Amino acid sequence: MNKNLTIVDKQENGFVLVSVIWIAGLLAVVATAFIVSVRSHTLAGSNIIHNAKAEAAADGMALFTAFRLATDANVAFKLNGDVSYCRWQDNINIAISIQDQGGLVDLNTASPELLGALLGSLGPGKDQSTAILSALQDFRDPDSQSASGGVEVEVFPGKNYGPKNAPLAIPEEIDQVPELDETLFHRLMPFVTTYSQQPGIDFSRAPQQLLALLGDGDFARQFASPSASKTFGIDIIAELKNGSRFRRQAFISLMRQPHRPFAVLTWRRGRDHAEPAPFPKNAQPCFN
Repeated sequence: MNKNLTIVDKQENGFVLVSVIWIAGLLAVVATAFIVSVRSHTLAGSNIIHNAKAEAAADGMALFTAFRLATDANVAFKLNGDVSYCRWQDNINIAISIQDQGGLVDLNTASPELLGALLGSLGPGKDQSTAILSALQDFRDPDSQSASGGVEVEVFPGKNYGPKNAPLAIPEEIDQVPELDETLFHRLMPFVTTYSQQPGIDFSRAPQQLLALLGDGDFARQFASPSASKTFGIDIIAELKNGSRFRRQAFISLMRQPHRPFAVLTWRRGRDHAEPAPFPKNAQPCFN
């Protein structure tokens, strides 16, 4: 009888030992999962903080740049879209690009010859360029008659919208114009605006790529138009040492009034993924 009890006791003890080991293992797994979860949340929180810091730096530099454009006539900014670099404190690198809108081709007011020259330099054949210009005119003019004859809505086959019959509010609206495919749309965007309200461009404020497309001969020079130096695109990239980055793109109009030096026309997060050149190690401080 005692022998049987001893066997039972041993079995129970073995079961208890296995249970203890199983519970200990389970607790170890739970503890590991908890540690991993805490670390993940800590890293996520840290990333949020770093990203917020990069966003705040980009926003602050955009507003500071706009203020200096509006109040300091002697500031030596590049106004043709070239990139400049500076350091904000020791751990934030800033890339600044300022584009005077007078150096770009206005989709609402540029002459058909200038628009045609730009389109032609980007690759579409003469027939497609003509079709795009005709559809653009139909899209923005107030009437319902097509420039090619007939009714304007017939120019938009297969679309669930017709022409806007009003000027383009932002350059991206041109993607609604028939005949303009996605490839040509992306090629066109760096060189056009809806903010200059000029028939031509200011060659001293035009991007180098645009000058290369139009050439520097007499044909191109007929489109020269001095900028009003009123509307600017500001593109800021702020990058922290840990790689966190934020891009702010803004369009501003200079008011030059004591209580309102500038007005923000567009304020958006940078949507393209183009990388700037590596930040130079010897960049000057942003604030002197």
